[in-house]
Amino acid sequence: PKGLAEQTRMAMTNVGHVLREAGMNYANVVSCHVQLVDMGQYKEMNEVYGSFFGPDHFPARTTVEFPGLPNAANIEISCIAYADKSKIKDVIPPEGTVPAAMGPYRPAVWAGDTLYISGSGGRKPKTNELDATIEGQTKQTMENVGQVLGAAGLQHKDAVFTNIYFLDPDG
Repeated sequence: PKGLAEQTRMAMTNVGHVLREAGMNYANVVSCHVQLVDMGQYKEMNEVYGSFFGPDHFPARTTVEFPGLPNAANIEISCIAYADKSKIKDVIPPEGTVPAAMGPYRPAVWAGDTLYISGSGGRKPKTNELDATIEGQTKQTMENVGQVLGAAGLQHKDAVFTNIYFLDPDG
């Protein structure tokens, strides 16, 4: 369909079809990865995306700008679901220790013995500002991730998989 709202709605509806086929629903979703062609459409995406989840459960989520999606799409969404809802638990660090969520997602979600952490862009928890340097942003990102890990009873050394997105300002 044309327009980001309708493409988001279609993507999430398609996720729902797969979930139902597996005997699950959106409450089983523990993590989503959203690729947007234009981050200027972030708010519009959030409005539609968030409508698919109840207010008591949002998955962990990473959203990145990714120009050039296939077939002129404006959005692509991939999700991970966990069958046993009794083993899904939100991880929310103490207020002020990580930046406030900028959309309908949780800082992290436990699914059994796997922790899914939302993307972190290195914003300062109290001011929401970014350091002017990549070094400062990287340090803050690692501190933010450390706060989320700590709230889950883990440390950086417990991480087994990471995705790092870096836009080279000189490239």
